[in-house]
Formats: sequence, C-alpha cells, structure tokens
Amino acid sequence: MSVDQWARAGGHDRRTTAGLGRAPVLAAADGRRLVPILTYHSVSDDPPEPIRRWSVTPARLRAHLAALRHTGFTGLTVTGLLACYRGERELPERPVVLTFDDGYEDFLLDALPALADAGFPSTLYASSGLLRDERSAADRPGRMLDWRQLGEVAAAGVEIGAHSHTHRELDVLSGREAAWEVTHSGQRLRAELGLPIRTFAYPYGYSNRDVRSAVRDAGYDAACGVKNAYSHSGDDRWALSRILVERDLDTAALTRLVTRPVLPVGRRGERPTTVGWRTYRRTRALVTAARGGAAPVARAGHVPVAVLDAELARPLPPLDPRRPAEVLVRLHGRPLGTVRVEPHGSLADVVTEQLGDAVAQHLAADALAPSGAPPGVPTQKAPSWPCRRPPTAPARCVSVVIPTVGRPRYVVELVRSLLDGDVAPDEVIVVDNRPADPATTQALHRDLADEPRVRYLAEPVAGASRARNTGLRAARGDLVAFLDDDVVADRTWLASVHEAWDTVPGVGAVTGLILPTELETHGQQLVQAYGGFDKGCTRRVFDLGEHRLAHPLYPYLVGAYGSGANAVFDRAALTALGGFDARLGPGTPTKAGEDLDVLLRTVLDGRAVVYEPAALVRHHHRTDDTGLRTMAYDYGIGLSALFVKHLTTDPHSLIAIGRRLPAGLRLLLAPDSTRNVNRRAAHYPTELTLRELLGIAVGPLAFARSAARRLRR
Repeated sequence: MSVDQWARAGGHDRRTTAGLGRAPVLAAADGRRLVPILTYHSVSDDPPEPIRRWSVTPARLRAHLAALRHTGFTGLTVTGLLACYRGERELPERPVVLTFDDGYEDFLLDALPALADAGFPSTLYASSGLLRDERSAADRPGRMLDWRQLGEVAAAGVEIGAHSHTHRELDVLSGREAAWEVTHSGQRLRAELGLPIRTFAYPYGYSNRDVRSAVRDAGYDAACGVKNAYSHSGDDRWALSRILVERDLDTAALTRLVTRPVLPVGRRGERPTTVGWRTYRRTRALVTAARGGAAPVARAGHVPVAVLDAELARPLPPLDPRRPAEVLVRLHGRPLGTVRVEPHGSLADVVTEQLGDAVAQHLAADALAPSGAPPGVPTQKAPSWPCRRPPTAPARCVSVVIPTVGRPRYVVELVRSLLDGDVAPDEVIVVDNRPADPATTQALHRDLADEPRVRYLAEPVAGASRARNTGLRAARGDLVAFLDDDVVADRTWLASVHEAWDTVPGVGAVTGLILPTELETHGQQLVQAYGGFDKGCTRRVFDLGEHRLAHPLYPYLVGAYGSGANAVFDRAALTALGGFDARLGPGTPTKAGEDLDVLLRTVLDGRAVVYEPAALVRHHHRTDDTGLRTMAYDYGIGLSALFVKHLTTDPHSLIAIGRRLPAGLRLLLAPDSTRNVNRRAAHYPTELTLRELLGIAVGPLAFARSAARRLRR
C-alpha cells in the first residue's frame, strides 16, 4: 500500500488545510512523540519515466510546504533531529524533516527556491558517482547536479549527506563492494565540498547488518532507510524511518499523514517481508547472470585508477593526489610487486611497508646492502642502487607470432613495442585471421612498410589455433613467441625471456606477467580484479621432476602455468607436439583453452615451463562491464573442453585424469576448497562463478561440435 493509500485509509475527509489551523501533536498510542521524515526525489513537471512515480511537480512541492507551514510544523535537518534525540536540543512541538535523495538538478532550480520561500531547512543525499561531471560507470536516472551546483546547494545552507557512489542495492553486494560504496561516497563529498558529511541514506532504503556496520565503520553519525513509518527517539539510528513521497500524494493526504498516526511506528530489526524481498532480489540477480542476461556483473564502486611503473633505482614518479594508483614496482628492471596507493597517499611509504623485504633481498643478492631490515626508498635524483648484474646476451634466434582479428591499431602498437625493446626479435610475423578485411594490411603498409623484420601472412580459416599454427610453420627462429594482438611488450620483455630460458635444463616454454595498460573504466577494473591475468612477481618453474607442484591436481592444474597471450616456446619441441589443437580456442565452439592445452602438453612431454614475471606485457582490458562475464563463461567452456580432449584421445591421460577427478570436483564445488575460500576472501562475484560453471557444463558438447566441424573440413 502506498503512502497516499495509507493516508486515505485513515478516513481523511479530503478537506483543504485552510480549516485545520494548528495541527495536533503527532504521537503514538503510548505517548511517544513521532517525527515524519519525508523523502522526496525529483521535483519536475516532466520527469523521466523511470522516476516519475517518485517525483512531484514544483507546484505540488510548494503546496506541501505551504500546508506544513500553515499547520505549524518546524523543519529540521537530519543532524538537527539527531541532536534532539540525543537530548542536546529540545524537539519542536511539531517537527518535520525534509530529505531529497539522489541529487537531481531540479533540486537547485525548483526545490531550493520553494524551501527558501517557505523557510524550511532540508537535507540532500547525493550519490557522488551520479553527479553530472563525475566519471562514473553509474547509470544516471535523470539530469543530475554537477559538483559546482552541489557546492551552491551546500552554500545555501542545505545539509549534504552521502547516498553511495553508484546508487546500487547495497544489501545484495559483496561486503567489500558495499563498504567501498559507503566509504567512497563520503570521501568524495568531503574532498570536493570541504564539509563534514555526517549522515548516510541507503539507496532504495535497502540495507542489512553488514551494510549498517559499514556505515558505522565509515564514521557516519547515522543513516536513513525508507520504512514508510514514523521516526521517534527510540528509532534505529542506523536505519532511521522515513516516508517515501510519491507523485500522487496530494496536499490533503500529506496533511493527514503528518498530523495523525496513519502509518506504523518505526521499529528496530527487519520484517520477514523485508528479508524475503532481499532474497528474491538476490536470486533474481544470480539467475539473470547465469542466463547471460543484460544485467552487468556486480558493479563495483568505480573511480578511475592511474596505472604507473616505478623503478626504485630512479626517482619515483609523481602521483595525482586526487585519484588512486596501481603501481608496478621494479628494482633494476625486475618486478617486485604491484602496490595500490590511495589518493593523497605516499608511494614511498607504501613500497617500504609492502615490499620492503623484497627490496632488501634483491639488494643483498646484488651485494648492495646487508641482509636484514628492509631499507627505505631512495628519493634523491641520482641512482643510489646501481645494478651489478651484467645483462644477458641473446643466444637464440626468436620469432614472434601475432595472430590478429580486426585490431590494426593494436597490432601496430605491439610491433613497435617489440622492435623498440632492449632486445628486439629477429622477425615478427603478423597472421591475419580475417584477411577479407584490409584494415590490418593497410595499417602495416602505412606504418611499418620499411621494416624488413615484419612479415604478413593470411589465414582465412577462422580459429586462433589455426592462425598460431600458420605462424609456427613460417617461423625461422629457435624460439617462437606468441603474443595476443591486444598487448604491448615491455622494453625488457625479450631480454627477460632469454634470461629465464637458462633457469633450468630442458625448458620448453616461458610465460610472463600480464598487467593492464589502464584501469579507467569499471569493466577494466573488474577484469583486473577477477580475470586471472596477474600470476604474481615470483619466478616459478613447472615440470615433472624437481619442480613438481605438491598439489593433487598437478600437472593438470593448468591455470598455474600462465597465459598464451604471453608465451614463448622451443620451436622444434612445439612442432613435434603438433602445434596448437585446432579444435580448441577462439573461433571454435570451445571458445578458449588452446594455450593451456599446449602448456600442459609441454609439461607432460617432460619439458619445463618457466613463469618469468620480468617478461612483462601490458594488456588492453575490455572497457565494458560484460567482458568479464563473457570471459568467465568462455574460460569454463575451454577448460572442460581441454580435459574432454585429453580424456578421449590419450589413454594415459584417461587414467591420470580419472584419478584426479574427485579432487578436481571438490576443488570446483566444495565450499571449503582452497579455490572457493580464496574467492570468498577476494569477494569474487557469485554470478561469475555461475557463468564459469555453466561454461564447464557446456564444454563437452562444445568440444564434440568442434571436433565434428574439423572432420567435415
């Protein structure tokens, strides 16, 4: 029942306010003083349809205010009401609190003048990410204020409160996402306005125990819900009861609402219907995600993040104090780790705190510092830690193969990064898997026509494996590297590959670290957080002997080896293995898995795979929100297709995988498995797990379709 229906159900005779005079004191049956906290949204004659129900016209708002003034009500802000509840000031005889949610521009244009004329204070709850000039992934429901206009509102005496950053249903988010929304919105408002932000309002009125705890931990004094009930001195300070004003609430109904107890009295705790509604919303979101619906993967609070590279033997790069930064920290070119520096934070302090031990170990190995306490970070201009290790001289000829489908700009950028590296490859082979589109050939001819080391090949049959194999057959180098067309090679990439190749005898492949080129959008941040590209900054070796992992699934723990987006192979050994399996990978029904398959076969063939973090490339993460969900689904298909391929084609694998099947299922499905415990700790979105599991279920059928398609050719 709407608020208007509640009011009319009380038997109001629909008289105008002219004959009411001063209103009686609003009280409950037990004598408790009741306070109506009214919640408005847009104030517009023609609001957007999605918010029309929760808007009022400017004329109706003025009529509401006139009725409140005529019946003797005194306006309070939310913090003023809290002061009354704490006994710091006397509660007026007829109090009313006017709140406005979201931060629509019409508050400044229409609501604020009406409030000023009527002499009522108000509280505006602004969603910081919805403001018009804020770079946010949030969908704006209407025309919003910008930061300058919000400053004008605050300067006019309106109390400003936080309403989350991207206005999501906080009670269905992970704990980390909800806490970020709560904390970041207050931080942004305080930083931009220079004012204390003391209270919070839950978007849609939805909260749960964890969200309310996050509000307390963020330092707010109180928070508002929407219960369509009266507030009172015993109300829950972390879910104050408010009354939602809808478009059909006329002046007569409003008058009865604030003068007679026609609504419930705010109570602590949640009604069973509230819990049931939350359960439904959570289930609906999960089902939508599992079916591949249009709803985005849980929209983590978004603010653009700077991506930087810091070499400790040189002066540290300057940081923009207004935005966080993700910094790769190196010493003498070797990655030590990535650190997150929050706005106004100190890079030197964060590096010393998080990577001090790694710095000390590196310097001790170079005989530049005694083993012991972590050193500080140099700030002087001259390098204080010169590298004492001689550079590795290339001893092998290297060919780089770049399969591509319609990304000419990225391809040119990648080729240039390779040729400009500290050690350049002997040849670069671009394999066009969509040669009917002339864009790639035109870009290469325009930008790299004078470079004899660059070759162009066409592979008209769709499939990443086919394109890779075409490049493998044409390669002349002792080593052949495969790089995806959406990466950029670091200057030290190939030199680090050469160094890693001599780590242990019998190396068959080297994989490397993959980091983002930028983290500007919400989608890019999701991919970085959950996409699995970053395997860390520690060199690891995988083989069937001394470097065998002590894991029940090894060597079939394929995700540990690295990624085919950045992998280098012994050309003769890879050719002997038959190259990449054309039944797997992008361009086939199996979607993925061809790179993990060939790394697994390298280990099963008795050779070592070395993960070398110094062999770094930067990846252009997809900018949209749907990319990660697609990635999770495709990875699931490719993973199960890979194992179906080994089960059906290799008797030895049939036995080996069969023995590991119980452990694999437990790792995949058991709530207490290391995989799922780690995902919970990282707040991995449940919908991504559902998409991955759906892909795993589809994988066997996808492999059968792919195999049948290959036989028909």
